[in-house]
Amino acid sequence: MMIRKQTEKVAADALLAERIAKVRVRFSSKLTDKIMKADAALLHMAGDGSDAVEAVASAYHWFHDVSGIGSMIGFVATGQLAKSCEAV
Repeated sequence: MMIRKQTEKVAADALLAERIAKVRVRFSSKLTDKIMKADAALLHMAGDGSDAVEAVASAYHWFHDVSGIGSMIGFVATGQLAKSCEAV
């Protein structure tokens, strides 16, 4: 009985590790695009118009996504830096 529980735990841990690995790949493949979009949005953040509001809101959401997911899946420094940008 104990060996079966241990085997089930090992299998569950392996499945979780596989899922996290897939999330890490998807996260890292989209990270460059999010950074480039946030960088491009900087030009539109100044001013009072709706373009400025949209640019700030979009950048906030990109940083929020990165800070929330990054740290949880092993991109700790990336998550922390995104959290700092999100706070600004």
